[in-house]
Amino acid sequence: MRIPQSANRFSRFFPSMIAALAVAASLALAGVGCGGEEPNEGDPNCYDYSSFNKDAPVVSFKTDVLPIFRNSCGLSAACHGGMPGPAGQPYLGPAPAAGEATQEQIDAIIAANVDVNATKAPSMKNVAPGKPEESFLMHKMDGTLTCAAVTCDPVCGASMPQGSGVLPEDKRDTVRRWIAQGAKNN
Repeated sequence: MRIPQSANRFSRFFPSMIAALAVAASLALAGVGCGGEEPNEGDPNCYDYSSFNKDAPVVSFKTDVLPIFRNSCGLSAACHGGMPGPAGQPYLGPAPAAGEATQEQIDAIIAANVDVNATKAPSMKNVAPGKPEESFLMHKMDGTLTCAAVTCDPVCGASMPQGSGVLPEDKRDTVRRWIAQGAKNN
């Protein structure tokens, strides 16, 4: 039986094609996830910290960050406004209608978030002092829950604040800078 010449060419071409596809697949998979030294570097689903200035301006929790939390996160006890927060919801401050936040409330916000394991992403901190790229709060606020650095158990939930889209970048950068500057109770 004689094999047609076109089939013979295919039998020589097919192994080369498979090898080329295998090389292409391995190169593509090598680029999956966050590459480089920073957890977010190279992953288009992560916030790009390469040009973020963490040092200036200096951020105060009480005067800069707390108003952002109170006006967008702590609007009701059902979200993050109840002290202590509902199960899985860290306390982020009383609603503005409740009047000036007390030092006890500010201390409770810090205690519920800074260096505390995130409920939905136990391998991360809600706020990792000095590391906004490793802080679950920033991923929630940035809407970067599909970033390879984020592993939730079982799901991450929605971006925050829920139902209103991400906050403007300047407000998120204020929170990001506070975390980068050590997440101090100042």
